[in-house]
Amino acid sequence: MTDEERMALANSGTSPLANAGRKFRRDMGRIEDFEQPAVFRTRKTHSKLGSLIQLTNGLLAFEEPLRDIIEGLEPSTHQFWPWKIMMPKNVEFPKPYHALVIHNHLEAFRREESEPGSWVPDSVGAISVNGTPEKTSVQGMALA
Repeated sequence: MTDEERMALANSGTSPLANAGRKFRRDMGRIEDFEQPAVFRTRKTHSKLGSLIQLTNGLLAFEEPLRDIIEGLEPSTHQFWPWKIMMPKNVEFPKPYHALVIHNHLEAFRREESEPGSWVPDSVGAISVNGTPEKTSVQGMALA
């Protein structure tokens, strides 16, 4: 960080890591090199993981083939970097993963057209299903 950026962050009362965590969930600009985690450590050993997984602080991780699909749909829009998933006993997960920060958020939810009680706002102002994410819980939500 530049001295000016450090001073602004220090005056905001926010730690650099907390600020980076917000950048994973909202489009607040590019993730700087020093904000990019290089390793994610799991608490238990996994034999398989999904092609796309959500980790701590909302950071997304995905397998390499998914990057090609995303880049094909929206070239040079989103931010990726390679990283390792490390399990207990310092065992690296056998497939390479990349971190993903989305820089083009589309809003499909229509509050005004949704049935009252079918959704609730969450702590960061996003929308959550009011109940379980099953068909009966989401029937009143309007999307476009």
